[in-house]
Amino acid sequence: MVMPTTAEVTTGVVTVAECGLVESVGLDTVAVSVMFVPPAVPELTWTTTVNVAEAPAARVAVVPLRVPVPPTGGLVKVKVTPLFCVSATRINFEIPAGTAGGQAHITIVNSSGSALGSTTAGEQIHRSVSFTTRTQMELGGKNPLIVMEDADLDKAVDIAIKGGFSLSGQACTGTSRVLVMKEVKAAFTEKLVSKVKALKIGSGMVTGNDIGPLATARQLETVLRYIEIGKREATLLCGGERLSGPGYDRGYYVSPAIFTDVTQHMRIAREEIFGPVIGIIEVTSYADAIAKANDTEYGLSAAIATRNPRYIHDFANDIEAGTVKINRTTTGNLINAPFGGLKRSSTSTFRESGRGALEFYTQIKTVYRGC
Repeated sequence: MVMPTTAEVTTGVVTVAECGLVESVGLDTVAVSVMFVPPAVPELTWTTTVNVAEAPAARVAVVPLRVPVPPTGGLVKVKVTPLFCVSATRINFEIPAGTAGGQAHITIVNSSGSALGSTTAGEQIHRSVSFTTRTQMELGGKNPLIVMEDADLDKAVDIAIKGGFSLSGQACTGTSRVLVMKEVKAAFTEKLVSKVKALKIGSGMVTGNDIGPLATARQLETVLRYIEIGKREATLLCGGERLSGPGYDRGYYVSPAIFTDVTQHMRIAREEIFGPVIGIIEVTSYADAIAKANDTEYGLSAAIATRNPRYIHDFANDIEAGTVKINRTTTGNLINAPFGGLKRSSTSTFRESGRGALEFYTQIKTVYRGC
């Protein structure tokens, strides 16, 4: 499939009939978009599918680029083979050994770059690209679920588990903080721990398993390190163990961890872990819950479990997150809805998916004509 070049494509032209005014407003496409995909993300996931689907809609060639986890020593140079014919475009990508893109150096000429990954990696990419290269960053998160006193606790527990442990906790929108009202904290915690202990851990290829392995040995080390930090900071209620033996020898398995007595200043409450770890934080009012939920450098996704219409209305306005969920998991996004974060969860420039994503793949051109 051969994609047209920028010079050949002009879409979305709106003609103005009056002589001497703006004749048209056109959308020129960007020549090529490079998409950086981290190791934890499968080749054909929601994000890659959405980006690859939207770009051709704007007649843009997309180059999905898997970011490897380099071996020790030296630099890894990645050779990019475009999926489509791309003209006048050069892409260089280097990452130091022993990192997962945190010190990436990227040179992209006559194109754009879309990145999915940690905030640290996103910052490096953003600084490395040229002045005229537009970037679209979907970065880290420390996503909260607020459980109000009127919530259906069984449903809230289900939302917490699905939001926190889908993809083994390796989701940028995964629930990592659960802020629970004081009057229902004990009941909620008991139900949550009971259900988590009953989860089946094992290969995703085996029917009936609930949680699979982590993506890499490095990520396993990171998760286990944060669990040890959590043991020193808070109270571990269950999980947090490296699993071994039959069924676990060919994967990086860890049992899902639940911490309680978590406070705002703790590292497990502030830093992105990207694994099956949830911290329970006690709150005393809606205002307290919102203040603690927003007390983070991230603003990707947030959810609330409640039946109160006032809480629902206020939460949508008060929470500082690009994706807001009511009685739903922090994970999961429709492909026809704009997706992206606030604060350090995004560059606050372009959104993924939906009509908003077309803005990233196109640029406005205004044409004037005299009589």
